[in-house]
Amino acid sequence: MNNDLIAAVSKEWGDISLKGLAGWNLAQRYQTDQWLEGDNLQFMDFYNISSVLGVPGYSQTTYKQRDGAFYGDLTLGFREFLFLHGSDRMEWNSTLDPTQYRYNYYGVDASLIFTQAIDALKNSKVLTYGKLRGGFTHVANINLGGNNAYGAYLLVNPFVPATGYQQTSSGFPFGSLGGYSQSSTYLNPLIKPEITDEFEVGGELGFYNNRINLSGAYYQSKSKGQTLTASIPAPTGFTSKVVNAGLVTNRGYELDLNVTPIKTKDVTWSVGVSYAHYMNKINELLPGVDELQLSNFANGSAGVAGGSML
Repeated sequence: MNNDLIAAVSKEWGDISLKGLAGWNLAQRYQTDQWLEGDNLQFMDFYNISSVLGVPGYSQTTYKQRDGAFYGDLTLGFREFLFLHGSDRMEWNSTLDPTQYRYNYYGVDASLIFTQAIDALKNSKVLTYGKLRGGFTHVANINLGGNNAYGAYLLVNPFVPATGYQQTSSGFPFGSLGGYSQSSTYLNPLIKPEITDEFEVGGELGFYNNRINLSGAYYQSKSKGQTLTASIPAPTGFTSKVVNAGLVTNRGYELDLNVTPIKTKDVTWSVGVSYAHYMNKINELLPGVDELQLSNFANGSAGVAGGSML
């Protein structure tokens, strides 16, 4: 179920234009899953649960998640060559603890079409189009993982029946005796959304009636409090724990060149080339922690270390 209520406005006062909207959103998602399985059939090739010998495996899960938001978007323009844009969204999500479930993400950007702003360039036969732009965004993201699509009920460690989907080897139920088990991963009830701040500047150039187009951008981002599953000592009763960890920075640049050497009424031939270079770095992990073990396997383990490159 998804509901939106939106109010929009569009006005012009001489050289100045304004476009904006404000809205409210409420969404609710519901999911239920049921499984039945058996690995020993009484009648060969009769794939029906009534043909299973012994106690079939079974499971039923239900998830419900709700989120809501107030949001706004505003664009100011001047003479169709200078634009300033801003947006903001305040959201809350039922999958998080009440002390953490509100978060905000926003962005601002500006652009200048200088071929329209400078009179000497308006009728240029060489430089057809030129634009400069820059922006900043602050984004929140919930990454709880799990087997359900919405991250519901992933803050606490419930006990679940030891019999169920893919759990028929547990030996339960044993006669009239039931059994329950707990996950080996400790779920964090105070997990927070991941936060990413990104800054980007760029430009676009079009030459000879846009037969040659060149664009480029430089960006830099910082991601804080990423949701990771870290290994912990088994004597705690768990082998891993969900944590908000570290600071990861990412920076890079991108270049695109597109050329249309042939353009007729019947035939258009365009070619393009792109180049991108980026660098990711783990700047910090947890306070006082220089290395975080993420998993173990037969011949070693995998992890991340502060200051390492990705």
